[in-house]
Amino acid sequence: MVIYTKHALTVMDERGILRQWVEAVLDHPDWSEADATQDGVLFAFGRIADFGDRILRVVYGKDPLGIRVITAFFDRGKKGPPQ
Repeated sequence: MVIYTKHALTVMDERGILRQWVEAVLDHPDWSEADATQDGVLFAFGRIADFGDRILRVVYGKDPLGIRVITAFFDRGKKGPPQ
């Protein structure tokens, strides 16, 4: 189950990010990383073909009920997985 914080829903709406994109990235990320500064916070990255192949970063954490999406944004600094 995917749970969205109020912040996530607000910024997704402002940025034109669809839930289906977020959930696709969570289900099948191109790559993932752990946040080096916050325990339990993870990043999932995926290319969104419908948005010019830009990289969507989904910031999330594990929740007893499923996955809690903290925020999502198109990451201008990422072109692909770390080498």
